Amino acid sequence: MNKLVIGLGALVLILATALVTVLATGMMNKGGAAPEVQEVKEKPNPFAEAKYKELKPEFIVNFGPKARPAYLMIDVSVSSKDEEALKALDQHMPVVRDRLLSLFADQKAAELQTSEAKEKLREQALACIQEVMTERYGSKGVDEVFFTRFVMQ
Repeated sequence: MNKLVIGLGALVLILATALVTVLATGMMNKGGAAPEVQEVKEKPNPFAEAKYKELKPEFIVNFGPKARPAYLMIDVSVSSKDEEALKALDQHMPVVRDRLLSLFADQKAAELQTSEAKEKLREQALACIQEVMTERYGSKGVDEVFFTRFVMQ
């Protein structure tokens, strides 16, 4: 008899737990049917349309005083959502490289030690490329510039 009472008590406890779980999770609505499944919409990725282009070969410049020149090597990549702008960038690459080489050569090694200075140089490189693109292509064309390798000696 004790086993029967314990078994019925356990069964009632399991059923009560299941009922509380169903009600707490909202699995049943007023009509007793399962709620409608709502479709989750993914947010659009703002970078899905971005195209990337590596400016090859890397940029290598000497800068600093003649007694002890410093060496700077930078790999540069750009991004754009405009495929035509990247084609125009290829066409005008000699001008872009000339301006970037001048920009990099004008730097001082002591000032490029901080991440803030490298970020400022990256922003200047973006402005330099956008200036060339505006002159030669008619729009900025390039959205961002990335330094994928930055070596100083």
